[in-house]
Amino acid sequence: MKKLHKSIWRALFGMRLASALLCLLCMTQASKVVYAQMDQGTITGVVQDSTGAVIPGATVTLTNNGTGLALTTTTDKSGIYIFSPIKIGTYTVNAGSPGFKETSQEHIQLNVGDRLNVVLSLSPGAASQTVTVSTAPALLQTQSSAVEQTLSTRTVNATPLNGRNWVYIAQLTAGVDPAAGSRGAGKGDFEANGQDAGQNNFILDGVDNNTSVVDFLNGASFVVRPPPDAL
Repeated sequence: MKKLHKSIWRALFGMRLASALLCLLCMTQASKVVYAQMDQGTITGVVQDSTGAVIPGATVTLTNNGTGLALTTTTDKSGIYIFSPIKIGTYTVNAGSPGFKETSQEHIQLNVGDRLNVVLSLSPGAASQTVTVSTAPALLQTQSSAVEQTLSTRTVNATPLNGRNWVYIAQLTAGVDPAAGSRGAGKGDFEANGQDAGQNNFILDGVDNNTSVVDFLNGASFVVRPPPDAL
């Protein structure tokens, strides 16, 4: 009988240990998913002189034009600087180094998931002099092969919407079709590049906004749908 009791307790202990490990694994995976869904991006680049030679140790300042928040860093030995992760918005990047004029690049638009490459060229001169580039730069996402399209507030407001449902706007983008046979078809569900509507990912202010009901009994693959005026 004692041996039987020991066997039962060992089995129960093993089940509890397995359950604890499973919960820990789920929490770890969930934390990774939440981190990847944050509404943030990256601005990086190289500071160089007029000949194209890199400038290590240059001071680079990133300013959010909407909030006025400024971040400062220095370039490494390869002249590279990086700001990550940073919130989406419009930014100005300023770079300077002894013996060079300061250079500012304005109107840098950072969208969700962007990794922008902004190269700054410094001209010889006094540090008190500043060269400002006011035109938006031709930004290249050299470190990502993802294909994306960002819709502005102006586009959302100017598009006739069925029932003021902005989800339908996604059906106007390249590679996207209305969801065929999906329970959420009446709420704007779509299929992107041949993927099932259930594989779409809705994020609201960085928070998971996907319904947990597999067959979409609530009639949509998302939970909360803010009015278009809130976008």
